[in-house]
Amino acid sequence: MQNETENQGQQRPVAEHKSLSEQVINEYDLAVLFGISTRTLGDLRRNHELPTIYLNRTNRVYSVAEVLNWLSKRIKT
Repeated sequence: MQNETENQGQQRPVAEHKSLSEQVINEYDLAVLFGISTRTLGDLRRNHELPTIYLNRTNRVYSVAEVLNWLSKRIKT
């Protein structure tokens, strides 16, 4: 079994790229993308307006596909 110092020089295998609909985005990056504060994003989440994936009590991510679907429903014509 290799120890951690031996593994430091090795690179991790590159993950396969997934299609956009299979990706997730973290809360900070989504807020930046929307041009809103994380507090505003939190308000949307707490009001159950924005579909959220809870990893644990404090860590959340958002499915890009679900966010795009949520956005398309908010388009006013």
